[in-house]
Amino acid sequence: MLRLRSPSLPPIGPKSATVFIGFSPQTYEGNFSVLGTLPVLVLSRPIYVYLFDPMTFRVSRPEYSFQIYLLGVLGFCTIALQITAEIVSAELVNRLAAPLKEQHPALRALKSNEEATRLNAESVRSWSDPTARIGGNFFGTRGSLPSQNGDILFGVSQALPLMGKEVSARRFADELARTAKIKSEARWVELRRDLAAGLITLALAERTLFLNESDAAWLQRAEAVALAQQSSRPGSLPALLRLQNDLAQAESTVVNDRLRRTDARVALDRRLGLDNPLKTVSLELPAVVEALPFSQTWINLALDAEPRLRLARRNVEEAGSRVDLTRRSARPNLTIDLESRQFSGDGRFRESLVSLGFSLPWFNQANYRRDLARDKTHSETAKMELRDAEAGVGAEIHHLLSLINTAGRDARLLRDTVLPRSRTAVSTAEALLTSSSIEVRDVLDLHRQLIENELRLANSIASQWTAISELLLCCGLDDLATLLTPAPTASTPSLKP
Repeated sequence: MLRLRSPSLPPIGPKSATVFIGFSPQTYEGNFSVLGTLPVLVLSRPIYVYLFDPMTFRVSRPEYSFQIYLLGVLGFCTIALQITAEIVSAELVNRLAAPLKEQHPALRALKSNEEATRLNAESVRSWSDPTARIGGNFFGTRGSLPSQNGDILFGVSQALPLMGKEVSARRFADELARTAKIKSEARWVELRRDLAAGLITLALAERTLFLNESDAAWLQRAEAVALAQQSSRPGSLPALLRLQNDLAQAESTVVNDRLRRTDARVALDRRLGLDNPLKTVSLELPAVVEALPFSQTWINLALDAEPRLRLARRNVEEAGSRVDLTRRSARPNLTIDLESRQFSGDGRFRESLVSLGFSLPWFNQANYRRDLARDKTHSETAKMELRDAEAGVGAEIHHLLSLINTAGRDARLLRDTVLPRSRTAVSTAEALLTSSSIEVRDVLDLHRQLIENELRLANSIASQWTAISELLLCCGLDDLATLLTPAPTASTPSLKP
């Protein structure tokens, strides 16, 4: 196999695909470079490239952006395609979450409800509408004369806001508006959490697909080597049959992984609304986070900013305001009446009347007491739910930190110790395989361990960052970078409003 090396090219990572014109297509996880000093033409503008696979005689159009490096050496042409992959980060989450407030149906519905409750609070009246009256008196022959008492009546009645009912109603409406706002904010941070988790899931699906495609390509090359050895070593038939079985399973796994990637992308599109800005973008998993020690500061942050706790506190305040409104409803309603009489003959004033009226709620005291007891029960229920939620915060934070640290420990072990050894073992075994110094089944076992360890690393990173997304939600943090410090402080993390 021809090896090319040059320090002039940037490294191509595991998300790269390399096509050799006139050779079988191969995929490398390491750096791609060229011997000597070569003329390099770099086209930095993203374009689409159609790939031709001479092994299957198929033409495929990748759904990615590429940068092309064209290298020419004595008529030998190599095209290296580097996929422009984007790492899942806080910047990506913020950029994709920005249009959600205007596009996502759930947020739009909550915003409409928030606006409705705000208008309802502003429309609560301190004074009710006055009632005007107009009428006339009819006098008999034996009664008083109309010219003395007046036969035209004018009057107005006005309820007086003296018992605090209107103030309590406005306070309760304000509590409803605040609760609606808290619901909207809680749903917003939950969507951010779900978006981050969806991006992690999609990045994991793409990484899994890439590894399994690499596995299938390696098995194809190993099968070719085993077929070549079959003519000279008839005893290698069992290894060949095992390779063919593994290749068939690998190809089936690749098809399933493509379906899972499509499903993850569709689920992410659902979270993003109608528009899908990720149609031509590849995602990579973020780096492993170091251990996050347990601290009381985490619990304090969660007690202040956890969306469910904030909503539970609003429910307590709302229930208390409802109790006050129900208590004041048992008070009498006061009304002032003004009345004036005139004589129709000359239009002059004859007499006036001022009176104060009030309702008699004492006849329904039993019903008022039942209403008050009902709302007090609801208030106590809200308080108990709040205490229960606050009591579970510590255990939830401890559980999330345990998930983050255990997944990070596994990922660091695989990244720093297990995978370097596995790659070295596979490279050594492949070199020995060309000289028939090792059995194909031994190389296959080593390669299988390498792929399994790569998949374990990807799953560990995804598990760690999924737990980190949940921790961000609980602690009210809006930047993933705040978790990269060993321990949070009260001044460094940025809290959501």
